[in-house]
Formats: sequence, C-alpha cells, structure tokens
Amino acid sequence: MIAPHRLAPRSTATRRPLPARDPSIDALSPDERAIAAATWHGRAESELRASGSFAYIAGVLAEAGAPGELVALARRAIHDERRHAMICWYAACAYAGHALPEPRRLPLAIPRLPRASAELRRVLHVIGMCCLNETTANAFHELCRDGARAPLATAVLHELACDEVDHARLGWAFAAGPAVDAATRRELAGWLPELLAGNVAAWRERPRRAISDALVAHGCPRWDDVDRVVIAAIDDLLLPGFADIGIDVAPARNFARSLSTG
Repeated sequence: MIAPHRLAPRSTATRRPLPARDPSIDALSPDERAIAAATWHGRAESELRASGSFAYIAGVLAEAGAPGELVALARRAIHDERRHAMICWYAACAYAGHALPEPRRLPLAIPRLPRASAELRRVLHVIGMCCLNETTANAFHELCRDGARAPLATAVLHELACDEVDHARLGWAFAAGPAVDAATRRELAGWLPELLAGNVAAWRERPRRAISDALVAHGCPRWDDVDRVVIAAIDDLLLPGFADIGIDVAPARNFARSLSTG
C-alpha cells in the first residue's frame, strides 16, 4: 500500500485522519484491486467535476436572487467537492498500491433547456444539479456505506456523506423559498419528467464492472443495485420532496412508473 505522505494531505482534507493502512486491501485479488482503484479514481474525477457544477450554481443563485446564505453554501460546496476528489484519489492510489494520475477536470455539461426562459432555466439548473443529483448521490452513498466493511472505504464514505447532505439541502431550500413563485412551481410540474430522465441517464452511464462480494465491502456496489437505488430515490425522496413544496408530481410519477415497468 502506498505511503500516505506521497498523496493528498489527509489531515487537511478530512475531518478526522483516514487510516494510514488498511490490511483488508491486501486480501483482494489483483483484479479486484484494479477494479477498486478504477472505481475510486472515477469517483475522484466525478467529484472534481461537481466542484465546477457548484461554481456555476453559485452564480445562478446570485442571479436568481437567492438568500446570501445559500450562495455562500454553494461556494463552500466548490471546496467540499475538491476535497472529495482529493480523498477519493487517495483511496484509488491506496488500492492501486502506487500513485495514480491526479483526477482530470472533466468537462461540465450544462443542460441547454432551450424551451425554458432564462429565469426558469436558472431554477431548473438548481433543481437538477442540487435537488436531483445531490439527493440521489446521498442515496448512492448510503448504498455504498451499507455494504462497506473495509476501514479505508468506510472512512472515506463517511467524509463524503457529511457534506453531500448539505449540498442537497441547498437545492431544496432554494426550491422551497421565495425565489421560486407559484407560477414557476406550476411550470416545474411539466419539467420534472425531463429532469428526472436526465438524472437517471447520467447514473446509468457508469461503467459496468464485475463486482465481487469483496469489492462491495470496499465501497464498490454492483451496477444493478445502484440502478435500483437511483429509481427508488425518485419514489421515496424526490417526489415526496417536490410534493411538499407545492409542485404537482403527477407527471413525474407517471415517468417513475415507466422506469419500474420498463
């Protein structure tokens, strides 16, 4: 296992130090270690891309007249996601047994939403990137944590989960606040199926890998379980959340049914 001083400064990237050594990694086969390293490295790049998402969202919130504390939270999230990338990269190197390339800054794809007005587009971007993406990410991390047993993976997942909850709350607080008026809420009902479809499609872009029971214990869930959790999050978290803030979720519920039967 690579010496931690060769990687990210764990004392500044995490609330509490990550394990300097995880003997359970040595018990994995070479193929399992390669899959774990690739999985955690991919997460590092996803987290780094998320920092760009929040840089964009911070500007959107300011333009939309969101409360200052929400703008400040979005700006904090930029740094949170950079830390997450560093932590996941540390894990990836530990599984590889040597220093891997630093995570790439993947391009940020902002949905164009040409049918929406500029004002509505801002709301849709916050809802899509925060309410949908981050709430689903919380469900994904819960799945990972439920299966994780390895000390390093468990500690890393704990660090990620501590911040992701706040990132999702940012979106919900904005959507429930005065910046989104009654007319916009009525429009949102018709947009939710499209937003949900985009969210599900993004999660389904994950590479399919042969995940053993041992890898589940290292925070790498099986693809089918991830898909199940993403779909369940729509029924159990997203639709109730939108209904609570006064958005008609009937069109979105029809879309959710199509996922369950498709």
